[in-house]
Amino acid sequence: MIDLNNKNLDALMESLIQQDRVGKAYRKAEATRHIQEALKWVEINDLITIAEALYAEDFANAEIAYHNHRGNTQ
Repeated sequence: MIDLNNKNLDALMESLIQQDRVGKAYRKAEATRHIQEALKWVEINDLITIAEALYAEDFANAEIAYHNHRGNTQ
């Protein structure tokens, strides 16, 4: 039979709760970092698309790419 008033059990439960909180905070930070990294690549790819269109003197597509980029970064 387990003594539910056991101080060790209370400490164990508190430790598990704290570990869960730390784990959730870590996963949230990792997800945020991954999202920021993905957004950076979207921005770089947008700028490459704009540069390629300008280089090809395809000004209509350069303007479209620019407006798409502005939409992605707002």
